[in-house]
Amino acid sequence: MIDTDKYEGHNKSWKVIEYIQDIRVVGELNEIDAQLIADAPLLLEYVKGLTKTLELIAKEMPYDSWMHTLINDVIGYEKWQAKEMKKND
Repeated sequence: MIDTDKYEGHNKSWKVIEYIQDIRVVGELNEIDAQLIADAPLLLEYVKGLTKTLELIAKEMPYDSWMHTLINDVIGYEKWQAKEMKKND
């Protein structure tokens, strides 16, 4: 499990403006911000793993189960959110 408490206090106003080989950021960064940026690939893999686990669980549940519906709603929301983030780039 990822300890997300270590990211408490990160600056929510920074924005990545360009990514080629280096990351260029607008706004002030503190040590926690730098750690969050460095851990982004780890966090992404963790979310992907959770999503895959939810998909596997949903496959084993009766289709009309409330839990099946809930899991699909969560997975659907994450996919929608990812599309929205791409649109805003």
